[in-house]
Amino acid sequence: METLRDIHVTDEDIARTYRDGVELLEQFRVVKKIAEGGGGMHEVGISKDVHGTYEQKHRAYKAWITRGIVPRPVKSVKKLYEIGAFPTTEKPTGTDPLDVIVHDTLKPFTIDCDLFPLLSLVMSAEFWKGTFTIRSYGNNFGIRGDGGILRECLIKVLGARYHHSANERNPKLALNASIGRLISLLGQPHKKHASDEYPVPRPIELALNTLNSDDASPSEKLAARTIVEGFALTLFNSDKCSFSKTRGYSIGLNTIPHPELMAQRHDLIVAALKHGACIDHVTTSGSRIIKLPDLVEDDIRAFRTRLEKIVAGFME
Repeated sequence: METLRDIHVTDEDIARTYRDGVELLEQFRVVKKIAEGGGGMHEVGISKDVHGTYEQKHRAYKAWITRGIVPRPVKSVKKLYEIGAFPTTEKPTGTDPLDVIVHDTLKPFTIDCDLFPLLSLVMSAEFWKGTFTIRSYGNNFGIRGDGGILRECLIKVLGARYHHSANERNPKLALNASIGRLISLLGQPHKKHASDEYPVPRPIELALNTLNSDDASPSEKLAARTIVEGFALTLFNSDKCSFSKTRGYSIGLNTIPHPELMAQRHDLIVAALKHGACIDHVTTSGSRIIKLPDLVEDDIRAFRTRLEKIVAGFME
C-alpha cells in the first residue's frame, strides 16, 4: 500500500515531460559550466542526439550563452525552484536561480517540502471547482470562480493569474504551466483522459492510506490529516455541496465512464469526510450522490472559516 512517503518528484522528472528534456537540462548545465570557465563552443560537445548537426550545435551555444536563452525544461525547473518546490541540499551557490540549477543539487519534491500542503490544497480545490487538461504543449490548470482568500494566496504565493476565455462565462485563476506539470506528476485527475484518471487527487488517496498505516510515523499521520482536512474543507467552499428542502445537504459528483472508478471515488470521498470533517453519517444514492443528513448551515460556515484560517497560514 502506497503512502505519502512514496511521493517523489525530481527536477529530471519535470524535464522528462518535455521532448529530450532530460538531455537538454544536463547539456545546459554542462554548457554553462564550460562557458563560465572560459571555454568556447568547440569545447562544449553538445550531444548530437539532442541537437543533431554542427550548425544546430552552434545555434544552441549562441542561444544559451551569447543570447541568454533558456531551454523550456530548464525554465520549468527554474520556476519550481523559485516557488520552493525544489530546495537545495545545501546553502544555495548564489541568488541567481539559474546558477543554483547549474551548480547545486536540488532536493526532490516530497511530503517534507514546505510547499506540499499548499499544492495538495490547490489540487483539492481544482478537483471540486476547477479545470485541468493535459496538452502536448503544456498542462492547463485553473480554478474557476472568485475563490476568496484562496485566490489571494495563489496570486501571492504561486503567482497565479486570471485567464479570460471567450468561451467561458467566468474567468479562471490559472497557474503557471510548470506548476501544472508538477501537479500532473503528483497525480491530478484530469477531464479529457478519463480512462487514465485518478478517482481523487493522488495525495488525498495516499494520505488516507497513511492514516490507516501501522508503519507511518506521527509526523506523517499529522501531515496526512492536514491534507485530508483540506480536501474536505475545499468541498464546502465549492458548488459541489448543495442544499434542498427535501434532502438537505448533498454532494453531487460528475459522472465518469468507469463504474469501478466511480465507486472507488465515492468510497474515498466518504472516508475523507470522516477523517477531514468528522462527518460519520452519510447516505448515498448510487456512486454519484452523497447525502449529508446531519449537516446544517452553521456547519458549512464553520468549515469555510477553518479553510480561511488554513489558507491564511500559507501567506504568513
